[in-house]
Amino acid sequence: MVNREEIVKKINDGAFSMKDIPNFMEIAVEIANSSEDVAEEIEGMNKKFQFDLGGSADFWLKVETGKASSGQGKIEKPDCTLILTDENMAKMISGQLDGTSAYMAGELQIQGSLADAQKFATILEIIHDELEED
Repeated sequence: MVNREEIVKKINDGAFSMKDIPNFMEIAVEIANSSEDVAEEIEGMNKKFQFDLGGSADFWLKVETGKASSGQGKIEKPDCTLILTDENMAKMISGQLDGTSAYMAGELQIQGSLADAQKFATILEIIHDELEED
């Protein structure tokens, strides 16, 4: 079981790193599957997100029939692939790097729908809000 308080502390202290991403994703899926706010955002959504971190620790997020799941590695036929360094992914997850700014600066590349990438950013914001409430 992942310690939510430990992850929140790392995010708040600026100590969140690449090695924390799998634990964060586990927490994010728990929140996504229990939060009414996230449920509203993902209602009717069937999307696969791939996070390409240069092979170091690629992972994916799938939203299907109102439920989220995630895993490490590659997912078949992603709808949206976000390509960035593992360091920038950790910064984006921890809120130190804005996804839109990263995209505009060339630090984040998107293959697939830009609207899907923006939807992921919205879901991530809601998850952050839920973590802050704990």
